[in-house]
Amino acid sequence: MDWWQVQDNVRQVVQWGDELITAYPGSRIFALGQSLAWIVKAAELKTSLTPISANSFGYIPFSRRFTERRFHDPDAGFISTPSLNPTAVSAYRKQLSQLGLSPAFISHHYNEYGRPTVITDYAITGRGVASFLHFMLDWAQETGNTEAIRAALFLHLYTSPSEAIKSISLNNSKPISCQNTVWKFDPLTEALINSSGDDRLLPDYPYTMWADGFQLAETAGNKQTLQEIIAALYQVIAPANVSEDWKRTAKDAVGAHMRALNNFRPTLVAKQPLAAYAS
Repeated sequence: MDWWQVQDNVRQVVQWGDELITAYPGSRIFALGQSLAWIVKAAELKTSLTPISANSFGYIPFSRRFTERRFHDPDAGFISTPSLNPTAVSAYRKQLSQLGLSPAFISHHYNEYGRPTVITDYAITGRGVASFLHFMLDWAQETGNTEAIRAALFLHLYTSPSEAIKSISLNNSKPISCQNTVWKFDPLTEALINSSGDDRLLPDYPYTMWADGFQLAETAGNKQTLQEIIAALYQVIAPANVSEDWKRTAKDAVGAHMRALNNFRPTLVAKQPLAAYAS
């Protein structure tokens, strides 16, 4: 039986999504790769039913890694290897900019509304999220936004009790702190982390593919399966709406997700100006 066919599993995913909304009110929340995509999607679906919300959500196609840990030199942290193809770097920067994830926009958003941009991921060694962070900090350094992005970009990692990652440093730089949610490794978390088939919201997208420009939605999960999962999430999120045709709503939600994926756009943008929620 698949994870979304067990209501307790669906309730747990919705609860994890609720915890993200509670922890980061008014923030932009992004799933880095597939691992936590369904948790972010649960938070997004619940927010979409709220008349007034300042949270925005998006999904970052990103997989594998290009950093290594210098264990013999703890202060060095992670180093990038190999060097990335300039054409791929340029293409991926353009894609992230369309998602609202250029260093300049992240910094502007933080200065304007006082809310961080939150990146969520499941981490064991931290090499994957360190690779993304390395990419972002290199970009920020070129545009003079390094310190600004350190303040504006927040990492929330899901880890096992023995693998908690409190901070990430790159090439002897000042560490960037991370918030941790400790997960026990069970059939549900394993299914979410290792999703590799029809239930994927995001395709495999390593740096070797960044310059290809293919249609991401064509390599993501099966639309029918995604509709089933989203309908199951809706039924837990809003059980009182018994007259709602969740299958039709789920079909619309999958269509919107795929269009956003192909165009590198956020899937849900705040309904109310974030200044109302600024500290």
